[in-house]
Amino acid sequence: MKKFRAVSRTDIGRIREKNEDAVACSDRLAAVADGMGGHPGGEVASAVAIALTQAAFTGQSIDELQAAVRAANRAIWDRASDELEGMGTTICAAGMTDGGILAVVNVGDSRAYLLRNGTLTQLTDDHSVTSEAVRRGEMSEEEAREHPHRSVLTRALGVAPEVELDAATHPVDQGDRLLLCTDGLFNEVADHEMASLMTSTGDIQATADALIELALSAGGRDNISVVLAEICA
Repeated sequence: MKKFRAVSRTDIGRIREKNEDAVACSDRLAAVADGMGGHPGGEVASAVAIALTQAAFTGQSIDELQAAVRAANRAIWDRASDELEGMGTTICAAGMTDGGILAVVNVGDSRAYLLRNGTLTQLTDDHSVTSEAVRRGEMSEEEAREHPHRSVLTRALGVAPEVELDAATHPVDQGDRLLLCTDGLFNEVADHEMASLMTSTGDIQATADALIELALSAGGRDNISVVLAEICA
């Protein structure tokens, strides 16, 4: 049965006063969440999303992973209604099912990438104003990177009682590497730089650390979180 050998790291960055990201990694689940809504809402929302997804996913199927994320959304919505209005979070969760298939569920602009034979492929679409404009052909990727609304999300957990998820399954092979990250990484580090580090560094903890350090050296303008997993038998 396939499983993950996974590590994680999260960093507050150079500008922010608190870290609103949360991460999880185990031998069958990798997840990152980027909270929003101000203190203490953002960090509460991301922590709830990760904890509930981790508790509910046992590896059965992509349907189980989707149900876990939907349950997290409802829990955050209920808590926001009671005490922390306006809080929410992104989530990107990747689970290894009992059948050896990778299941990926995402809401917001946290991402999953797969590295195979030196080629890095983004597995998720960002749910942001600019990314959706790029997909419609209304804006170039270069324009989107500099646009003042590049961080405005079109979907997030906790902002409504129901949420629209993106969900997909992917075949994976032993030796593939999976990267989940918040926008604090990919807004500072280009995909080709990520691919180079992930290909050239053998130890996955050293790779995760190097990715964080590269984002910090590029400015570290946001919280930075990564989960790096290697597919093994």
